[in-house]
Amino acid sequence: MQTLVDQIKPYIDQTYRTLPEKENTAIAGCSLGGLVSIYAFYEHAEIFGKSALISASFWYGSFVEFIRSKSLPALDHLMYIYAGELEGIYKKTIQSQMVSKTKEAHHVLLEKGFVPANLRLETDPLGTHDSFFFSIRFMSAMKWLFGEACIQSDEPLR
Repeated sequence: MQTLVDQIKPYIDQTYRTLPEKENTAIAGCSLGGLVSIYAFYEHAEIFGKSALISASFWYGSFVEFIRSKSLPALDHLMYIYAGELEGIYKKTIQSQMVSKTKEAHHVLLEKGFVPANLRLETDPLGTHDSFFFSIRFMSAMKWLFGEACIQSDEPLR
């Protein structure tokens, strides 16, 4: 996490035309990367003002308990959470709790004081834990976090 905060983000901000303020900075991840993204919110809310947790592995260890034990580090954060309703359906392990743990994490965040308008939970009745659904939901997350204009610019990237 420190490498991301101390080296990668500064490099990106120095190399590319970014809006480096936290309200313009998001972190996103799928599966275990979703847990990294919410962890970044807890550890570096001054840097990451938005996050997308796509099929985040909330079943992992006692991650929901981690959320339950922590105070929210910021109330102005925007967070998008997604889980496919078929994720973990054929698993015999704790991964079978993918959807229920995601919904539990969402509920705990609201209980802890997350602003409901800033926290979006989406599910898909046909969604599975794979890159097809990850890519669709990534675009949904970016549109919700940044608005439609984030993907409609005619201006070339440098």
